[in-house]
Amino acid sequence: MATPRSRPSSSIRARISPRAHEHEGEELLYVLAGSVELAFAGRSLILGQGGAVEFAGHLPHRLRRIGAAASAVLIVVARG
Repeated sequence: MATPRSRPSSSIRARISPRAHEHEGEELLYVLAGSVELAFAGRSLILGQGGAVEFAGHLPHRLRRIGAAASAVLIVVARG
């Protein structure tokens, strides 16, 4: 049985990503607070509190906060 891995973070607030990220597996984003923009696969999605999306991690993707209010996003990556 695989042991879940977690990466410590100084903050769970969504920040502007200057470059796209790519990795193995699937990624799930769930917006806990605020609004964020997810850009991937040639499109852009705006997600508000309670919004969620799942996508293949090998697709280049970027996440950024929308507006002045703080945002918090739960990010889960499942690597097979």
